[in-house]
Amino acid sequence: MEPASNPDLTSTAPQYAKPDAADSGEFKERIVACLRDCDPGFQRLHVTVFGRTVVLRGELHSRKEKRACLECCRNVPGVLRVIDALFVADEMPLAPPDPE
Repeated sequence: MEPASNPDLTSTAPQYAKPDAADSGEFKERIVACLRDCDPGFQRLHVTVFGRTVVLRGELHSRKEKRACLECCRNVPGVLRVIDALFVADEMPLAPPDPE
């Protein structure tokens, strides 16, 4: 049986699931809205979404704020993983003294 004569046996390029870009944008908007509702100060954070993984970047004032921000994000339906790239202003390392 030759593939050219039988259309059911002709090879085609593999097809992969395509991410839904519209869904991704809506998902990010839900996360940002949740953070804003939790604390208006969280609005200044940078949110990046990769599938159902959320990356949070930015500066917060305290550890309590950081915990609240992460918990708020984890409670958004659909979030599977939160990557914490946040830092607390009080805990930032100071520049090392100049060696002279």
